[in-house]
Amino acid sequence: MNFIAHVHVALSAAGTRPDAVALAFGAALPDLASMAGLRLDRSRLPETVSEGVNLHHRTDRAFHSLAAFRTGVRQLGEQSRACGLAVGPSRAIGHAGWELLLDGCLLDRSGAEERFADVLRGAPEVAEAVSPADPDRWRGLLATMRAERWWLGYRDTETVAYALQRRLRARRRLSFSLEEVPRVADALALARPAVEMAADGVVAAVIVALSGTGDSLGR
Repeated sequence: MNFIAHVHVALSAAGTRPDAVALAFGAALPDLASMAGLRLDRSRLPETVSEGVNLHHRTDRAFHSLAAFRTGVRQLGEQSRACGLAVGPSRAIGHAGWELLLDGCLLDRSGAEERFADVLRGAPEVAEAVSPADPDRWRGLLATMRAERWWLGYRDTETVAYALQRRLRARRRLSFSLEEVPRVADALALARPAVEMAADGVVAAVIVALSGTGDSLGR
């Protein structure tokens, strides 16, 4: 899952917890830190945020085990190959692309955009745990996410294709060129209706799996 889906799952799983925003922010934090090229110092995180980081990893394990996700990844990879992409990039697009498409589909749900924006607005201060040598780097990322809401672009398959190109460009065997972005966008557009149909069931299945771990989120 990517950070928007992580927040969606965390808020659903947290229910009426008064610290649900901090928990959901923690669930998104590993993805956000990785995107910024930063590393978490878990020992310096507030307790609820650290709990959210644990939830992130449990959520990913549940999500990656779902047949719907594995099938979607395989199909998107095949569609990428059919659009002319090499095997390595196609596999990466299948996995990461499906996750970003899921974010875009969830943002189309009623109230989802504002719930995510509320989590960003209410995010605890964690700069010293994420970017101690340059705390303004982390704060700058959050500021742009709050003000510009660039993450809304995940609703658009061309935007997702460019995001994948940036994410994979340093991975020699997985990267694809800017000239290939339109092909990737075509593959993503073919896959999006299936992701849309699967989105609610996937989220529900992950929440059920989390509730079965014996680790209650309710307080």
